Amino acid sequence: MEGNFPEHSLRFRTAKMLPPADGDNDFLLPPKEDMSGLSRKNAIKRLVTKVCLVGDELPKDQQLVTLLKGHFNVEIVPDNTVSDPDIVFVVKDFDSPDYYSVNHDQNNRIIGPAIIREMAARGKDGLALPRPKRPIFCLAMEGVKICISNSCGTEECHRLTELVGFMGGSVAPKVKCQEILVTAKNHGLSYKNAEESNRPVVRPSWIRSCWDRRNDISFKAEKIMDQHRVFPFEGLHLFFSGFKHSEITEMTEQTIRNRGTVVYSEREASHIIVEGVSERIDLVENQYKVTKEWFWRSIDRGYRLEEAKFPIARKRRSEHLVDIVEEPLNKSSRNNLSKDSFENLENSNASVLEYSSDDLDKPTTSSKPLDKRYLVCLEMLETEENYLRALQLIVELFKKPLEERNAESEILTKSEMTQIFGKIPPLIQTHSNIARALRIQIKQKWKTENLIGKIWTDFHADLLKVYPPFLNSYDTSKEMLVECDRKPKFHNFLKAAESHPACERNTLKDLLIRPVQRLGSVINLLKDLLKHTNKKNPDYEFIKQAREYVDDVLRRSNENRRQTDTYAELLEVLRDIHGLPTEMVSSSHQKLAQIELNVLPSGNAWKDLKGRTICLFVLTDYLLITKLRHGATNLPMNLNATQRSSKSFTLSRSMSFVAPPKKKKKYKYWGQLSLSCIRKIEKVTVNGGDGLYVLTVRDYVAGDEPMIVQPSNDYSTDGIDDFLNILCTQARVHSNRELNIETIDDNDFHRNPQFRDSEVYQLLRKKIVDSQQARRTTASQKSLEDLHVLESLGSAQHQ
Repeated sequence: MEGNFPEHSLRFRTAKMLPPADGDNDFLLPPKEDMSGLSRKNAIKRLVTKVCLVGDELPKDQQLVTLLKGHFNVEIVPDNTVSDPDIVFVVKDFDSPDYYSVNHDQNNRIIGPAIIREMAARGKDGLALPRPKRPIFCLAMEGVKICISNSCGTEECHRLTELVGFMGGSVAPKVKCQEILVTAKNHGLSYKNAEESNRPVVRPSWIRSCWDRRNDISFKAEKIMDQHRVFPFEGLHLFFSGFKHSEITEMTEQTIRNRGTVVYSEREASHIIVEGVSERIDLVENQYKVTKEWFWRSIDRGYRLEEAKFPIARKRRSEHLVDIVEEPLNKSSRNNLSKDSFENLENSNASVLEYSSDDLDKPTTSSKPLDKRYLVCLEMLETEENYLRALQLIVELFKKPLEERNAESEILTKSEMTQIFGKIPPLIQTHSNIARALRIQIKQKWKTENLIGKIWTDFHADLLKVYPPFLNSYDTSKEMLVECDRKPKFHNFLKAAESHPACERNTLKDLLIRPVQRLGSVINLLKDLLKHTNKKNPDYEFIKQAREYVDDVLRRSNENRRQTDTYAELLEVLRDIHGLPTEMVSSSHQKLAQIELNVLPSGNAWKDLKGRTICLFVLTDYLLITKLRHGATNLPMNLNATQRSSKSFTLSRSMSFVAPPKKKKKYKYWGQLSLSCIRKIEKVTVNGGDGLYVLTVRDYVAGDEPMIVQPSNDYSTDGIDDFLNILCTQARVHSNRELNIETIDDNDFHRNPQFRDSEVYQLLRKKIVDSQQARRTTASQKSLEDLHVLESLGSAQHQ
């Protein structure tokens, strides 16, 4: 079909600007078409029966012709048959003269070859009849709703609207809940609507990039959306005021990553980011002064947030969280507290904690000077409420927002969330009740005889339920937090939440350590309260009991944690042993010592260990024997110690003993011995036998079986002495008999007839004789070398 290329003004379908419901004429809408003759429902049901392949190339495309005739059973009509309104024109390129020659009649139905190929690839038997005035080339934007801001320019808006329609998308007047905003700027009403609706914001280049790939039937527009998104700081110049050097370095990197520019002069900045409270700065036109929360929340959300919501505070707000380190007030500061300061504390606490109407009664304090017992009680209440606020911040600023975000796009897994935050809600419930009881007794109904200590004794069982689990998992939670902080999404979220004014520069790590500190602080306060309580006061005995109870909670928590660390250390060792029976793994065991030894010719029971390096593990009730596997990497050892330096091990849910590791296990299980079977441990001090040891074990079938060993290169004789002393100690406990390291000296070896008849002597004799012969040979060689050197020197002097 022939036709002249139209003028530039005719390249776009007629469109008009329609104001949306809220009066914002920021969007472009295509004109409505007359649907009176055909409903949309009926149009979808109708199928293509006739097509016209426009141009010279498409009729020669055998694959396309085969699909139309063979797959879709469509009749191909010649170019001159254009009178039928149901004919669909297939045009190879919508930017070609062929397209404009067909599109001069806007009632024509026009499609591109990509539609035909994609529908065939989907297995469809028919082609839906396209609507008139709606040319469609491909389905790259099928189901995509787009809102185009007029910040792109009027002509550009027309063209982008046309391209969206060509790719099967639709254009909406405003951003609601499904639309994607296309804009050239990161501000304005349309941008604000997109941010509030949490909808993507992309540049116009996204639509054009999609159009460039219109012939790729596997391509979908969402695939490249992130490459064209509008970044929060595009076009902005940021100046940082009051931050540490390390913070400025990280914030500079984040600014550049989000397409912003860092400047070093306030006058050049579009935004001045301030840490804390700063001096007044005179702003120039179109300049903003905001908190670091605006910076991090903009990065976290992926939008340039409204600056007016993040003003700089002029002074420190008393209702925010106090310093993270919870320490009782010193004597001088406590004496300086006035009644007004306590009332201010009450008002500040009321904004965070919830109380009943009874709690709002005025305190019944007298006008007399406050006694020291009352001051300590007030301090106890203040620290308790501050502690409770810290726990509530963890939930309100971190846990709940993360749960909401995870519902949309996972930032942390359920396991990670449970590991970090799972133990906090029970603490909040318990301490909410304690704070309420303290407040009633101290603030509303104060009498010097009030039973403050009884409150803590009444909650002894509750404290026992919540603190051991938290302290037991604290190290794991801390390590999990560090691990998760490596995730960019979580790191940005964490920075945004920690920059909230209520945190007052406290990090989540700082807040999570509060329960670790709290019990010790309560014990100190109870001691102080006891000191200022008369022995005749009915609360005196309750305070003593409360101090013992809280100390008991702390002691049990630490003991529970120690047992977990010990078991984790044992698992760390056992996981590196190949072939270890799983039934041997028990939390009742504890690793006391380990050492690597070389086995020399020994009794028949040890013949398959001859010449091998073994590793012995002394556990609480047995001796575990393993062989060092070839190709396994040795861990660095302390040459003068049998035990590795103690460290804090963490037992996490992810630790599985039976799970196969990625690397080759270092040891192979050989067997285990009851510690009661250890009969004798001997150290050889005979000339030529230094470093040799004899370990004799009772075999109830073959009798006593000696094993001759020497330390491997990673251990010294002092190291093996320490190991064997630990083994002797444990063996004495289990055998109920004396067992110490004995010595085989020259007298035993050469003059003791009874020893010379033993199997141990026969095994040692060859080793010692060979060692002595090797020493003599080495000494002779050294003498010959020295003689040759002297002869050479004498000959040189003579010459």
